Amino acid sequence: MKIIYSICLVFTLSSILVTAQNQNNKIPKYYLHSLVDTSAHSSYNEYIKFWTDFLYEENDSIRKTYWLPSQIKRFGDDYSLFYNSLFQYPPKSLLNYYKPYILSIYFESDTCHIVTAFWNFNFRPNDTTSVQNSNPFAILEIGVLKKNNNLYLTNLFDKRVQNWEKVRYGKITYLINPSLTPNKLEMEDAKNFVDTMTNIFSTEIDSITYVVCKTPQSLGYLLGFNFFYAGFATGKTFINAKIIISGRGSFNYPHELTHIIVDPFLKPGHFLSEGIATFFGGSTNKTYKQLLKEFKNKYYPITKITFNEINEKPNSLDAYISSALIINTIYNRYGIGGLEELNSSPNEADKCLKHLSMTFNINEAQLFELMNSILNEVE
Repeated sequence: MKIIYSICLVFTLSSILVTAQNQNNKIPKYYLHSLVDTSAHSSYNEYIKFWTDFLYEENDSIRKTYWLPSQIKRFGDDYSLFYNSLFQYPPKSLLNYYKPYILSIYFESDTCHIVTAFWNFNFRPNDTTSVQNSNPFAILEIGVLKKNNNLYLTNLFDKRVQNWEKVRYGKITYLINPSLTPNKLEMEDAKNFVDTMTNIFSTEIDSITYVVCKTPQSLGYLLGFNFFYAGFATGKTFINAKIIISGRGSFNYPHELTHIIVDPFLKPGHFLSEGIATFFGGSTNKTYKQLLKEFKNKYYPITKITFNEINEKPNSLDAYISSALIINTIYNRYGIGGLEELNSSPNEADKCLKHLSMTFNINEAQLFELMNSILNEVE
């Protein structure tokens, strides 16, 4: 078989890329690997078109119509588990840069599986780590179901965890990679943390699904990635679906548990959301107090200039800590009632400062003074 395959491969090298151009010879929206032979399997075409139309659609209300309704009901706005990892830029911008390259299509039971690489065909790899070596950006596998003559996209999450151990611990249901042993001490800590946070905020939560993976790669696999580079992460949280996925084998993730409990209740916007999660739950396996000590060594005293510099990178750890300092300040002065005033605050740090000034009748200079008084007490 290997010899036959090699001969066939050489014979087809000139046609590895089959472009999906329309009759007007516009720039192709996607490419087909020679393995995806639509001339021999014309039924593939409707599945390919359906999938690629979804990828290029920028209106989320329209995108939802492509998805299996039962999964929208289950996952809410997080219905497409891979989406935010892949699309960190608007769809058309990203797909102009990394073209969908459909590698294979196969049917399993009633599900059509489409495997797609996202590839920049202008890049040639070299022997250094560079942007030219970012191919593939991702390899993604999606399911497509046909029901009552309609097509629907579906996540492969349930299929990929079907043999995982399920353990209920308090309000948390763990799904555990078979290669891992449940850590009862961490599970108890997580249970107690959830109970504490729901008591602090006087809110209720019925159940949290906590998925424990051994590596970030296995985390990506559950999202649908066969190769996980786009949006690579050690943890992923879906607020609407109340799902946490740990890609580091941990059974307690206070930062993400805070997001699950508090974000739906307060809707505090990105900047303060990360501040609340860091203040109560820490980050990068460190408590808020540990992070604050490191932060003080770098930035004390904090000023408007340093604050702006820090928040030029809104997803950096230092930006999270700067926000946590603000949360600390409000919590010290106004308690939980003050945090509740942060409902629907702006996403951006600079706009948030103005919002806080109006809400609490405090100017920015006074706010920085209070933040520095907290840092001053850190030893």
